[in-house]
Amino acid sequence: IIALGSDRAMGLEIGRRAHLSSIGLLGMMMLCAPTVRAALKVGATYAPAAGSLGKLANRDDADGFAIIYAAPPVGLPLRRYLTEDIFSATLAYLAELMNEAPPGEGQRGWIRKIAFSYKRPARASDYEERFQCPLEFGAQVSCMWLEPALVEKVPVLANALAFEQCLEMYER
Repeated sequence: IIALGSDRAMGLEIGRRAHLSSIGLLGMMMLCAPTVRAALKVGATYAPAAGSLGKLANRDDADGFAIIYAAPPVGLPLRRYLTEDIFSATLAYLAELMNEAPPGEGQRGWIRKIAFSYKRPARASDYEERFQCPLEFGAQVSCMWLEPALVEKVPVLANALAFEQCLEMYER
């Protein structure tokens, strides 16, 4: 399917439809996290157990809270699809955590910038429409930087007890 639709940014559309409920206990743990930062940190830590391909990591740096994604060693079409999907799904998860739509067209808000580890695709306008932030292609690593204020927000379903119980089950 990816090979046949190589001109389309299919990962963006698939990721747009992601819901935390589709990743089971990890999604529940993220929903009840005390902050968006905590949700994203457990999401990155336990993503492989929820079926994510590739490696996710987080760090704070001068550009904000970074979500770094390293795709598995696969060909460019699949690497591009996986990267589109993970970053688009992250935006969908943020909307779910905050119970609000991401900033609309022409509005900056949640994402400071995104770097992609591949050349600018033919459908880069799809990326611009989805993410509403500066984009860089051909970077060393794929990375999404979030606004610092966003990651300190409290998700609408935050629940410290439920979060600790989920974390304990996941660690077991």
